[in-house]
Amino acid sequence: MRNHVEEHLRKKVLTSVGLDLDELTKPYKCPIEGCGKDHYRDKINFARHIGYGHGKLYNFCTEEELEGLNKEEQVREDFRPAHNFVLIMTFFFSESHAAP
Repeated sequence: MRNHVEEHLRKKVLTSVGLDLDELTKPYKCPIEGCGKDHYRDKINFARHIGYGHGKLYNFCTEEELEGLNKEEQVREDFRPAHNFVLIMTFFFSESHAAP
């Protein structure tokens, strides 16, 4: 999920620091004051540096969104198989479902 989100936000991340993805040429030099790193092999790694190294990616999404977690998945995580087993066994062995 992380790579998918990165791909969609790459252009926005670079635009946020005054760069145009389509016009970038080597060497890719970081425009952030005090950084100046310029050893990136391609635009993707350069954009990752800006996004993660300087936190610009988090202006557009959260860490949870990068990992692909949403509220529905977080709720499902609370119902692990062992937990479900206990619930099922409790249901079947409760007084209302006892054999006649």
